[in-house]
Amino acid sequence: MGANGQLGGNFGSFVDAQTGKGYQTIGHFEGMSIVTTSDKRPLSAPIVSQDAVVMGLVRHSAKSQVKYIAFYDKKTKSVKKTIDILYDSEGNIVPSQYKIVKGKRVVIGTHSHRWEEHAGGNTGRVSHDEDNRFLLTKRELRWLQKAERYNQSQAE
Repeated sequence: MGANGQLGGNFGSFVDAQTGKGYQTIGHFEGMSIVTTSDKRPLSAPIVSQDAVVMGLVRHSAKSQVKYIAFYDKKTKSVKKTIDILYDSEGNIVPSQYKIVKGKRVVIGTHSHRWEEHAGGNTGRVSHDEDNRFLLTKRELRWLQKAERYNQSQAE
């Protein structure tokens, strides 16, 4: 990491071993590798990371705003949890909270997902699974604050 939280460190491209999708590390910020897709394909978290323990993912077209934070298992190198960061129309992070919908407690706003290893050794999660949306923990909120500081540093 560079001085005052600026981007710094090793840069380079890599391919996700499970999906074959290309990514590019564009820097490091407060202990988080900042990563984007190598092309304009939709952004998603790499399933496997050889180096990073925490990765902030930014869109190819909007590198100044972290969209996801991915956490990786140090032993297996597979993604174990992600945070989906939601923004309002003014670019502010929408807080994580509960809302009652049809008598059921639902997490809205910024939230986390757990990832699991499936048969055959592949890691994944079911998209839009309401039972796999969680409020952020204190630890995750600290990483969210780092993502917010990254966003602010890129706006300056």
